[in-house]
Amino acid sequence: MANNINTSNTANKLQAAAQGIRGNNPGSNQNQPSGISKNLISDFMRAPKIDSMISNTLGEPGKKEQFVSSVISLWSENRDLQEADRASVLQACMKAAVLDLPIDKNLGFAWVIAYDTNVGTEDNPKWVKMAQCQLGYKAFIQFALRTGKYHKINAIPIYQGQLKGFNYLTEEYELDFSVKESVEPIGYMAYYKLLDGFEKTVYWSREEVEKHRQKFNKKRDKKAMNHVWSKNYDAMALKTVINNMLSKWGLLTTQLQNDLKVADEAERIDITPIVDGDKEPQPQLTQAQ
Repeated sequence: MANNINTSNTANKLQAAAQGIRGNNPGSNQNQPSGISKNLISDFMRAPKIDSMISNTLGEPGKKEQFVSSVISLWSENRDLQEADRASVLQACMKAAVLDLPIDKNLGFAWVIAYDTNVGTEDNPKWVKMAQCQLGYKAFIQFALRTGKYHKINAIPIYQGQLKGFNYLTEEYELDFSVKESVEPIGYMAYYKLLDGFEKTVYWSREEVEKHRQKFNKKRDKKAMNHVWSKNYDAMALKTVINNMLSKWGLLTTQLQNDLKVADEAERIDITPIVDGDKEPQPQLTQAQ
């Protein structure tokens, strides 16, 4: 996709869209447009009210048709999404669209995942499948490169024996990639260099990543891993580190600030804990052209 969607105020747009396509109870079908097959998301998206919402959000007719085709393809290939609330599927896909990210799971930028969610109360639970858009670490690299200010940006896992030392104050470090004494990473390192020569390096130990994961885990058992972390721990850890680096120390142009804000806020809109079943490819050094 070309990056020509205005993501300003996107979180509010998504919230308004969610309110427009379903009522406060996401597990209920009573507020979905009448005359629609309960099984086909294509019928759901082509209902006048929803079709208008998609058009208003995406703008260009060609982009709208591409988006609709992508959602139908994604939904038809995923049984979990077929069982999920269709409004949540559409909302999750819209999040990726307004961030100008493809939802093809093989590309590793964003995934739309279904998760069992209690939309009732703790005393009177009502479980339904809801969809969530999960961004990969490659999305955050893309956000940075879009600014035209970054020369290089990357994040990698570090294994036992590779890191000889890291000075958190000066960010000086010594690495030996010829050594690999562990199967699991002991930490994760992220780095960027701006076109003007400024550099930033951060390192998180696996314990620090795990502490962060548990802090923001939406499961009742904070130590329990959801599907995305259990199957893609390293990819999620890399995303955590690179997102933190950009948010705290990145050159935050207006566009990058907005992309990071949308990526954060959209996940908090009437949607549920994230899960993922497709492993991201190993990170490669990405350099601005």
